[in-house]
Amino acid sequence: MHPAFSIIFFTITSGLGYGLLFFSGLYVVLDRTGDISESLFSPLVVSSIIGLTLVALGLLSSILHLANPKNAWRAFLRFRSSWLSREGVFALLTFPVVFAFIYTIIATETSSVTSKTTAIILMIISLLTVYSTGMIYACLKTIRAWNSPLVPTNYVLLGLLSGALTMFAILSYYNQQSELLLTLIMGLLCLTFITKAIYYYFIGKPSELSIKTATGLSSRKVRLLHTGESSKNFLMREFGFDISVKKMLLLRFFSILLMIVVPTLCLITQSTSFHFILIAVACNFLGLLLERWLFFAEAKHVVNLYYGREA
Repeated sequence: MHPAFSIIFFTITSGLGYGLLFFSGLYVVLDRTGDISESLFSPLVVSSIIGLTLVALGLLSSILHLANPKNAWRAFLRFRSSWLSREGVFALLTFPVVFAFIYTIIATETSSVTSKTTAIILMIISLLTVYSTGMIYACLKTIRAWNSPLVPTNYVLLGLLSGALTMFAILSYYNQQSELLLTLIMGLLCLTFITKAIYYYFIGKPSELSIKTATGLSSRKVRLLHTGESSKNFLMREFGFDISVKKMLLLRFFSILLMIVVPTLCLITQSTSFHFILIAVACNFLGLLLERWLFFAEAKHVVNLYYGREA
């Protein structure tokens, strides 16, 4: 698939924003906020505002990706059958929930039932939105690399990981170190590496799809005589993006290095240094850009079989 920058930016920033909102809510649920959390410029208020801003930027980017942006409202009309519609509805519901969350942690004690209830709702809607984003791609049977439960799993884990790292940086700026959050980040780094490795193994397995299965012919040998095209058409450009094996493996290596390895080393060696934590956040974001670019570039639509690209 053609890796459009707008959709790459959307999935990364919205995932990061929802991860940040999730951990903001988790801090209230676990009663690990401290006295500073009830002030107007507390870490939780800052993290909530940053998270909501990233979500808003992601939504704007996704609208720009549409061929006709003024028809974006139609995406909300098929909630019962469309993951895209579900994602849009959950994304819009996020805004009043975040505003209510910020109000409760400023106007009431964070240990109150109201604050905890709002925080739980915020955590649930954050997970549901990111999961819905992943399912938009996972439900497509025409693209083998995406039609897997590993896709929404990776979307959720990567969103939580980037959000947790950003939350850790915000807390470090306020000189509030959190051993619990550091432990969760280490666990997410391990889980993300494992699921991503399994995903790469899955999409690297030989496909059973062929020109025979595409045409439904049962002959012993089926070959394409002519594509009927003298040059690349829209389907070949958008659904058959070319990437060499050498380039693909190199980008995979650097994405894992920046997204997982470098943040792990930064946190292990200098987990109390704000500058090292910022390096971990920045490298993770760059790694996510490479990972998401590969996610689209490596995906091949089944329509490519009709143009002689069985590999």
